[in-house]
Amino acid sequence: MDKIVLIRPLFPRFLQPNPPLGLGYLAAVLEKNGYKVYIIDCGLLNINYEKVIDYLIKIKPILIGITSLTVHYNQMKKLSNLIKENSELKDIPLVLGGVHVTFLPETSIKECNADFCIIGEGEITLLELVNAIKNKTPLNEIKGLAFKQNDDIIINEPRDLIENLDELPFPAWHLIPPNLYPQDPHGHEYIRAPYAPIMTTRGCPFKCSYCASTNFWKNKFRRRSPKNVVDEIEFLMKNFGIREIHIWDDNFTLIKNHVIGICNEIIKRGLDLKLKCPNGVRVDSLDEKLLAKMKKAGF
Repeated sequence: MDKIVLIRPLFPRFLQPNPPLGLGYLAAVLEKNGYKVYIIDCGLLNINYEKVIDYLIKIKPILIGITSLTVHYNQMKKLSNLIKENSELKDIPLVLGGVHVTFLPETSIKECNADFCIIGEGEITLLELVNAIKNKTPLNEIKGLAFKQNDDIIINEPRDLIENLDELPFPAWHLIPPNLYPQDPHGHEYIRAPYAPIMTTRGCPFKCSYCASTNFWKNKFRRRSPKNVVDEIEFLMKNFGIREIHIWDDNFTLIKNHVIGICNEIIKRGLDLKLKCPNGVRVDSLDEKLLAKMKKAGF
């Protein structure tokens, strides 16, 4: 079975590592399509890059992927160059992903000495890239991909966003067990441990000047069905003993029926848990009826 390794680099000291949902979703899609995936979360493991290099040599993957927010970018650059400087790894395709490289694909590929960069939402683009590498097919028609070609950086046309989020499998939680992460998520307080993060929507229609979501998700808002969301919550409770859920949506309460549907599903199933929105919610999207329903469900 072909192997793929996905990596999140080391963290700055002031940040606590949280389960990397993005890598979890990528891994789940790849596993669903027959690939063997390994996730190395350097922040959680607190391992140096020499050990990462040794592990990659041992695994011999057909592709290595590294994700990065801007706060991790210097670490991404350091690790990427170490990989490409290693004689046993330099010919393995290296792909970058995440918010930072989405907005600076050419610079990121050059500075990190990488082969590819995924621009924006990555699940389908990464799968198509891995298939193209395995089958040695052309890269030009893979939407949402930037790649090195001789001395040039080619940027393909953008990829449309996934319309139906319910079609995505749950993140590969077995590769990022939430109960192994520090119970101090982003410095937020919690009531019950262990906790796990989930996303019930992607995107936001507003254009706050401090937020990258507007451009990353193309100003579009998509949501999972309440059943799909609560199925994942119940899965986390049963398989990892999760007792508190943190919803990482950019704008969870934008559509009240979405929130009410999730709350009703939690209440109907009699799930005993606490919920929280660490990213906050817009106060103009709230009313007393909605807040009362959220409290009843465990918020």
